[in-house]
Amino acid sequence: MFVQLRDHVNAFLDLPHAHVPHAESGPLSNLKFGVKDLIDVAGYKTGCGNPNKYQEANIATSSAPIVQVLLDAGAEFVGKTQTDELAADILGLRTHLPKAINSAAPDRMVGGSSSGSAAAVSAGLVGFTLGTDTRGSIRTPASFNGILGLRTTWGRISNEGLSPMSPRFDTIGWFAKDIEIFEKVSQVIFSSKASQIPVGLTPPNLDNPTILRLPDYERFIIELEAREEYDRMLKIVEKTFEQVKFGRYLAYSPEETCEIGSGLLSYEVWQVYKDWMISKQPILHPEVRQYLEATSKITVESYEANDKRQAICRADLLDLLGDSNVIVLPSVPSIAPLLFISEDAINEFCRPAIILHSIATVSGCPQITLPIGTVRGAPFGLSLLGPPYSDEALISLGKKILQTANISK
Repeated sequence: MFVQLRDHVNAFLDLPHAHVPHAESGPLSNLKFGVKDLIDVAGYKTGCGNPNKYQEANIATSSAPIVQVLLDAGAEFVGKTQTDELAADILGLRTHLPKAINSAAPDRMVGGSSSGSAAAVSAGLVGFTLGTDTRGSIRTPASFNGILGLRTTWGRISNEGLSPMSPRFDTIGWFAKDIEIFEKVSQVIFSSKASQIPVGLTPPNLDNPTILRLPDYERFIIELEAREEYDRMLKIVEKTFEQVKFGRYLAYSPEETCEIGSGLLSYEVWQVYKDWMISKQPILHPEVRQYLEATSKITVESYEANDKRQAICRADLLDLLGDSNVIVLPSVPSIAPLLFISEDAINEFCRPAIILHSIATVSGCPQITLPIGTVRGAPFGLSLLGPPYSDEALISLGKKILQTANISK
């Protein structure tokens, strides 16, 4: 085994210690944080959850811009968190290490691929963590663990120092349990050099938003109890905002949108890893190997066709959102699956989950997960999806919903 773990929820990797200096004072002073092991931290290797990757990796001589921004703001780095191998899972199962533990529902899956980052926050080991989201790796574990999680606008946060999975879709985001901490971290990041907005673009403020429901996506909730809880969460949204209505159907169905995203992502994953796979013959989790081998079969022609379809899909969604609309939808189809279930049951969850995730993945829009639901004692998150670069506004809207939810209890 290339590394071990060092805490009771299997969140942090037990790596050779390196001193990572941080500012003595700043807006994030007295906050500790962890970083998913796809993101560079000076003095540490980035192993991507794979033993060969870790052995081959050089020790990073500089931290990713987003990490450095947090350190400069006074936050204290306490360790790297485990990730599913090569970020190729949304459940937290594809790992060479003991699986991270979901403190909010210990008999259920933790979610991935940002499994360690979510587990660390859920267990209260740190104030916040960095994760990544390519096709659901923040949204899934945030919902499973009952914590806040943000998939940022694609391209908003610098991906320098991030080991890629699919450059077209990769985003860095973060988790926290406390909305005040989440806001504080977000303010530091979005006002920093790690955050990028196109010249001349003014981010939507969403001061008086219309909240749109999309029944075509809501049908992917897979349990009656989850559906009932989702309806209860919608009532909280309706109490918070004056205008909640049904949005129109989109140009592509959720299934078609998922197909577009999966085709593009699979092609790019193979481009990222094919030379390494062929030359190194690495040790891989069996399901990760199977997945990578499948990605090798995606043709250039298919990729180019999906590229055109993505442009149509994105333009259509942005037309629906405009500058003042926000979509509400479930973060995942239901609560986290139990730890010991059949492969068929896992697939029955993952397929609708990836379909739900595809709307933000393919469009590049930001999506925040809010921990306001429970089913049979396990967390069930609600999401808000907004126009590109509305990240800060989504956090503000999310805070209002959390306040209403607390009053409604």
